[in-house]
Amino acid sequence: MIKILLLILAVSADGFASAVGIGAAGIKIPVRSAAVISLTGTVFLTVSVYFADVIGNFIPSELCRFISSAALVLLGIFNLFHGVIEKAVRKKKPSGQLELYFDGTSADRDHSKTISCREALALSVALSADSLVTGVSAGLGRMSALSLAVPAFAVGFGAVLLGSFIGKHAVFTGNFDLQRLCGLILVVIAFI
Repeated sequence: MIKILLLILAVSADGFASAVGIGAAGIKIPVRSAAVISLTGTVFLTVSVYFADVIGNFIPSELCRFISSAALVLLGIFNLFHGVIEKAVRKKKPSGQLELYFDGTSADRDHSKTISCREALALSVALSADSLVTGVSAGLGRMSALSLAVPAFAVGFGAVLLGSFIGKHAVFTGNFDLQRLCGLILVVIAFI
């Protein structure tokens, strides 16, 4: 149960942090758009866990556990060094999904100061890339997709709404980045 909760917190933190930045920029995330962001992340996570279940039928369980742990550690390390990677990528002026991954405010393509459902979908696809790896790793570790789906949606939805609210009502100086915490959580999950 703790492993599921930590996993959900780790994959929801991206949406939360992005929503804080979007809210701080004065951009609204309506409830429907927050639902789209959370649902997309949940679908990515759940499908990848089911995919891992299928793969797990053909790979010995010891190898599955090793692959699962190694992938979570690597993803955790990526998240721990997210800031360094982001600076290097920003120098190259990213566009498309990469731009959305590093700057959630760029999701407001029409500059309406409101994230539409279509913009929310594009943003959530960018934010869900790590959910694919995390889901496969969790599935190879024999985690149930069903026990993950409903709480992942609920926590993700709440994280986006709360992040948007906090961003809109708080004054931030500096960079708000939860990636290091996510990375640490993923490394811990790898060894549970």
